[in-house]
Amino acid sequence: MFCLLAGLAPLPAAAAEITGPAEVVDGDTLIVGGQRLRLYGIDAPEMDQLCATKKGRAYDCGRPAARALRLFLSGNVLRCRERGRADDGTLLATCHAGRRDLAQQMVLEGWALADPNTGAAYRRSELAARVNRDGLFKGKLLPPWEWRAGKREIAPGVPAAGAPKANQ
Repeated sequence: MFCLLAGLAPLPAAAAEITGPAEVVDGDTLIVGGQRLRLYGIDAPEMDQLCATKKGRAYDCGRPAARALRLFLSGNVLRCRERGRADDGTLLATCHAGRRDLAQQMVLEGWALADPNTGAAYRRSELAARVNRDGLFKGKLLPPWEWRAGKREIAPGVPAAGAPKANQ
């Protein structure tokens, strides 16, 4: 017997899975299987972004975030599941190295923040990293979305422009 159900949306196609070795671009961006993707639900500092040490000295905080992501990869082949596309067209994905959710690991260790729009699953991990002063939370950081929007005061009285860099 044939039955037509009007008004039901078609089932979504299965999310694409991308697997392979990964190359780190920055703290939340990877190239996996030849495709550039950004980790869904998090936002890490830009490569040129400045943060401040607990003593108020400016340093380039994008590089240690990228280095942490490289360490979390540990040479594992990644399994990534597509979650959508960013406004700029970049593929967004949840990626695992073994059993480890890379976005979760980055936030939990304090090297990225939960994205204010898509990172609800990572907010508790961010709070734990802040409380424990892990990673970037050892000092002061401006959320990456504010940095990209043009804000450049790292912390009250600590302007990014012309600030001396501290050794990390």
